[in-house]
Amino acid sequence: MFIGQAYQQFERFTGIPAPNDLFAKVMSKY
Repeated sequence: MFIGQAYQQFERFTGIPAPNDLFAKVMSKY
């Protein structure tokens, strides 16, 4: 759920597609 929210917030804030694979890779470490 958290990763999905991060994708949406990133896209809304920046106006560009979120780097989904990068987000998942970073969050898998925590």
